[in-house]
Amino acid sequence: AVSPLPARRGYFRSPALHNGTLAFLSGGDVFVARLDAATGGAGGRAHVPALRLTVTEGNVLSPRFSPSGAMLAFSASYGGTREAYVLPLDPALAGLGAVQVTYSEDGVPHVAGWADGGASLLVRARSTGASLPDSRLFKVNLAGRFGDAPAAEAVGLGMTPVPLAQAEDGFVDGGSGCVFFVRMRQSSSTTRYRGGQVENLWAYCDGAPVAVALTGDYIGTSRAPAPYYTSTGNYLLFLSDRNSVGKDATPAVTNLYAVRLPTREDLYGAEDGAGGALPHDHAMDKTGSALPASAVGTPFALTSSCDGMAVSEYATDP
Repeated sequence: AVSPLPARRGYFRSPALHNGTLAFLSGGDVFVARLDAATGGAGGRAHVPALRLTVTEGNVLSPRFSPSGAMLAFSASYGGTREAYVLPLDPALAGLGAVQVTYSEDGVPHVAGWADGGASLLVRARSTGASLPDSRLFKVNLAGRFGDAPAAEAVGLGMTPVPLAQAEDGFVDGGSGCVFFVRMRQSSSTTRYRGGQVENLWAYCDGAPVAVALTGDYIGTSRAPAPYYTSTGNYLLFLSDRNSVGKDATPAVTNLYAVRLPTREDLYGAEDGAGGALPHDHAMDKTGSALPASAVGTPFALTSSCDGMAVSEYATDP
């Protein structure tokens, strides 16, 4: 008789979800699994079979499902320089394999997500158009190449900078078209970090003169924003080490938080009319202005220190 191999614990990270399909990283490559395909295991623990999608000499980072779930985008170093790739999951496009969609001078270290209904990718890359090179977000036009969405106006692939300095991560809200992003690249991952380059959440809508600080009333870290849409309301999810609110709140263990997703009117006021009014209820200063808590409510915790461990990553299933 053949004995089954002993169960092995893996190191899994960077989860992405779409309609019950989980994509994750392990050993530098992307795997996918159907969460409803779990089978019984020893000790009452369910086993979920996973399929390996990539084989790279380097490693894969930041997998992101397209809105339809038909494609998976990620950053990889197949040819030395790290670039963004799109892997069609539709059997009809299986022969394409992973398609490189960026050709940047300094590489693309991070895929933030999809935009324009699947016609574009949102990625982070080094900006060389300023006197001091810095990271910023770019839109990568896929021009309807994979059939996930109608072709964009531009022909062919191209990277268009989002007009936000020091933007590190974020997403584009499909309803308002506003960009919700993380500003600054935090120089330390130390627990309870407090410093001049702490990560905070901001929002920017096309045509507005400035971006609006969403978490400017907190001295600690707020990062990894993601939308969560429901029939009763839309929410902005994010990770934060806050344990209360206000400028004097002491950073603690990182947990997952939620707050109502701000609308353009919340951010800029009813008089905006897409013409670029000043931020709602605040005077202008050099760094933008903070959104009043009354506009969207107080963030509430969705997790509470999982056995004393910080929540480092999460994924939502649309």
